[in-house]
Amino acid sequence: MIVHCLKDKLKDAISKTEKTSTNNPSMPILSCIYLKAEGSVLIFRSTNLDVGVESSVSCKVEQEGEIAVPAQLLKSVISSIIQDGSIELRVEGNSLIIKTNNTLSTILSYDTADFPTLPKSDEGIKMNIASEVFVSGLKSVVYSTAQTSMKPEFSSIYMYREDSRLIFVATDSFRLAESSKIIKDVPEFEPILIPHKTVVELIRLLEGVNGEIELMISTTQLSIKHELLYITARLVEAAYPDYHQIIPKEHGTLITVSKKDFEQALKMSTLFSDKFNKVKFTIDQDKQLFEILSSNAAVGESTTSIPSNIEGEDININFNERYISDVLSSLKGETIKICLTSGRPMIISDVSDSTFQYLVMPVAA
Repeated sequence: MIVHCLKDKLKDAISKTEKTSTNNPSMPILSCIYLKAEGSVLIFRSTNLDVGVESSVSCKVEQEGEIAVPAQLLKSVISSIIQDGSIELRVEGNSLIIKTNNTLSTILSYDTADFPTLPKSDEGIKMNIASEVFVSGLKSVVYSTAQTSMKPEFSSIYMYREDSRLIFVATDSFRLAESSKIIKDVPEFEPILIPHKTVVELIRLLEGVNGEIELMISTTQLSIKHELLYITARLVEAAYPDYHQIIPKEHGTLITVSKKDFEQALKMSTLFSDKFNKVKFTIDQDKQLFEILSSNAAVGESTTSIPSNIEGEDININFNERYISDVLSSLKGETIKICLTSGRPMIISDVSDSTFQYLVMPVAA
């Protein structure tokens, strides 16, 4: 293999693939990036067996070939080259030679026969969607997934179709986020579960991608294509709970409040909340009073009143402050709506956006 490629193109392709590599003592090849030169492109591949990534760049190929080298070392070598311009990559024996006008580096390789193939199949349901819409759906709910794999369905994002909408849902059983995206010509497909770690990787890989991406959805695999980028991910096979049953159909109290004021009050409460992050909401409809209280025997206590519009019943109820703060970045408008019912989950939504809702379970006093 002999290839000449621009430094910026190499760095971009390596950055897309190297984070998917992993240190696996039983399969050391997974710490590598696989490079293959063919035609007029240089292909980069990496996988941790759950997620696989392939990125291609155009370059001058003098001689086709392939090699697998440690991902982190390759990234460090290319990043350490000071000058811009073309870099020569040459395979000699079991080594990758990286050459510029004033640098020469040699990286020992692994046997390419050990590198896993990335599954590519035309079987499944194909759907085109704007990359920013798909990423937005994932980002708006991913923080609500469980951080444990005890129940894999709770550490995943549930994605399904409903009429002309693509729905993204995540819950750890203490809170739940649901986001719906209106998509033209959404095909019918069986609901899927995308693991949390995979979602984080998909967001990283697709956040800077413009235009449409192609999703290929099967029962066990999700594949994504965009120009010279290909991603494949293993899905979770489990049953998702019927979360609609826990969404309150009615509420006793409705609060409309400035997101900025609400956020500032929560920040104050964190300074005085206890080890369980507990805060107390006190609502008085007659006085139009909405207060957030927090206390810690070792620190002190705080009460913040928030200007708001209140309809319905008076209520005193406790929540985990961290669960509430997590949702604020998903609320894009200036005004939010809070629906409360004693002993039931709180629903938080954006007044200007009916496509997103967030539930938080109350905690004991």
